[in-house]
Formats: sequence, structure tokens, C-alpha cells
Amino acid sequence: MLGYVVRRFLIFLASVIAASLLVFFVMSVLPGDPAAVMLGTQATPESVEALREELGLNRPFLAQYFDWAWSAVRGDLGVSFFSGIAISGQIAERLKITLPLAFM
Repeated sequence: MLGYVVRRFLIFLASVIAASLLVFFVMSVLPGDPAAVMLGTQATPESVEALREELGLNRPFLAQYFDWAWSAVRGDLGVSFFSGIAISGQIAERLKITLPLAFM
């Protein structure tokens, strides 16, 4: 029985990692630059590049993924590119409404 539970957990863990890699990859190849969106249409190329450096968007894909995954495991989901508010706070705010609806 314990072997079955361990196998199922390992399959679950592999599925979560594969899904997160797939979503992270798709988000990285979508057109558009988050730094350019954050700075607006009047941004200079130098300011966009400086923000990309600050956000780590110019680093290799796997380095970005592992940094994001490690932060997510610790509960730090970062800050929204668009609103500037912590993502974990936004999720917690929405769970106040979602959880009671889910349990009904």
C-alpha cells in the first residue's frame, strides 16, 4: 500500500513539474515584452533593457524557470507586472470568495 502511495505521489510531482514547465515555456514565447508593457509606449530602449535586467527577463530560460519554481515552492509568487501588487496577496483575496463557493 505504501508503495502505491509513493508511486502516485511521484507521478503527481512529475505532472506538476511538467505542467509548470509547459506553462512557463508558453508564457515566455508569447509575443510582447513585459518590460515594454510596464514602461509604456514612451519608453526608451535603454530603460526597457534596464528593466529587463532588473526583472531578470534577459537571463536564460532555465535560470528564470528555476528561480520562479524555487520562489513558488517557498510561497513567493512575485509581483504582478501590470498592477505592481503581490500575486500571493491577490490569490488570498480571491480565495475568500472562492473557497466558500467551492465547498457549497
